[in-house]
Amino acid sequence: MCKVKTGSAVYDLQDVQNLVTGIVFRQMIEFRREDLLLAVRKYMQGSPVENQHHKIEHIVDSTLSICVYNNWLTCRRDTYVPTKLF
Repeated sequence: MCKVKTGSAVYDLQDVQNLVTGIVFRQMIEFRREDLLLAVRKYMQGSPVENQHHKIEHIVDSTLSICVYNNWLTCRRDTYVPTKLF
């Protein structure tokens, strides 16, 4: 896995996508969408795109949907569980 940019190095929305994907794929326990958003915002502090909240939420939601569709995550009552935990 590659090094994911954080902070001021998160320069554009593709960097945000890579950050979200990196956080999701590193999860070892169940998590909620809100937990993921908090982590993304934390790692984006100092980024020139950190205030684009709507676009960031869209990236998070799209990534979660793709992960569920591909069976990398399972969603149970708004909680996401990495498939490898089953």
